[in-house]
Amino acid sequence: MFCVSLIEKNLRDLQNRFKELASFTDLFEIRLDALSPYELSEEGLRSFFKGGQKLVFTFRSPLEGGLRKVAKKEREKWLFWALSQKESFLVDFEWQEFKEYPFSPGELEKVLFSYHLFDRAFKPGEAEDILKEMSEKGVRWAKLISTPSAKEEALRHFELLQYASRLGIKLISFGMGEAGKFTRLLCLFFGSPYTYVAASADKKAAPGQVDIITAKKIYQNLKELF
Repeated sequence: MFCVSLIEKNLRDLQNRFKELASFTDLFEIRLDALSPYELSEEGLRSFFKGGQKLVFTFRSPLEGGLRKVAKKEREKWLFWALSQKESFLVDFEWQEFKEYPFSPGELEKVLFSYHLFDRAFKPGEAEDILKEMSEKGVRWAKLISTPSAKEEALRHFELLQYASRLGIKLISFGMGEAGKFTRLLCLFFGSPYTYVAASADKKAAPGQVDIITAKKIYQNLKELF
């Protein structure tokens, strides 16, 4: 339901966040692009499987909001390492970079294809075309995010969730920024399997992200209306 994006720079702080937030959710996104390169190790990352939480591994590129500049080969190394770990829940692969990669059907069960627009909303039909192509390639999980300039544009994400459902794709979709902020939680009522939240108000991984405590309070209130 709520996936906490963790953007700590070292493994010790990352571990502390896990312990601190374990009572709020069992789903966490580990942003590998946030970790210092000196902190990245297979042994260190494997230690996070011991708690039994579901883990989403992300190594974002600079073009799609990455927190540090890393060569593509280095990002690929860690993404495919995460994909090879049976304990991984999902591994985020950016659609524009990896859509032609020949993932096996088994791998596709754990691949989350993501597509982000940081400067605009989706044009009419644009996101639907992406989802249609994803469906043709056997995609199971997808994430389509835009930055709307008005709430009317943000509402389209709810339509995308219903469209993706008809295609058999589990889609996470909402708007970033102030105009899209409300969709980060409302998307849960329109078919999104989960949404991304921040560990705290000062640890936001993306514009408009809500912290886990605030998100859970708002969600409980919204449940009474839906």
